[in-house]
Amino acid sequence: MRITFCSKDDIEERLEVAVKEKRFKVAEQLNKQLMQHDFAVKVAQAVDCRDYAKRKAADEEKAKIRKRSKPHWAFEQKARWESKGNM
Repeated sequence: MRITFCSKDDIEERLEVAVKEKRFKVAEQLNKQLMQHDFAVKVAQAVDCRDYAKRKAADEEKAKIRKRSKPHWAFEQKARWESKGNM
């Protein structure tokens, strides 16, 4: 069995032609190729999603580490509108 990687549209067109010409063995092979292509695309998308989630979690963790938390007893700077009234 020969597996070639073609675009989905090309495989679908060849599948339709094979069905019209009543070549059901070829149509069955093309259907399997189409299913394999769809599965490969879904797996690739899932892997990309998983990798994105890992990168996002790592970035958030780095941001938490970078962000310094103020001690609860520290003085906060007055807001601009509060300090303007004292001028």
